[in-house]
Amino acid sequence: MREKEFASNWVSQNKSLIKNFPEDFLDTENIKEVKLPDDVLVMGPEMFGQYEILDSNGNPVVKADSHIHAKYILYSNRNKPKAIQIPVEEDEVKQTVKKYEKYLDELLSQIKTEFESNFPKSKQLFDITNHIFSSLNLKRY
Repeated sequence: MREKEFASNWVSQNKSLIKNFPEDFLDTENIKEVKLPDDVLVMGPEMFGQYEILDSNGNPVVKADSHIHAKYILYSNRNKPKAIQIPVEEDEVKQTVKKYEKYLDELLSQIKTEFESNFPKSKQLFDITNHIFSSLNLKRY
């Protein structure tokens, strides 16, 4: 098996097991809904303490009150929903993002362990993990 085959196999074997954000990480029902376009979203600049979330054309879509809110919105947009649920309380937003980032870090660790056991002398770990995350439309901010 080659390194690229490892990445393709890992994606096909684990694609259905990947948890969804925020549904699988929310612990509160005290939420508000934010509508989003059916588009790829990216982090924009910080302006006066708020972060702009931009669409693929660079147009502002929504403003986030904090960096953690911006990350929450971007993580929620993985499957391009028309609306997302955001906790009202700042601490709950923070905890939800923290749990998700821990989950992503665990995925990276799992990939690393499996990759290194198959290819102990390879220098391609970074490229392979990037390829796997990209294939699964996962991002770690």
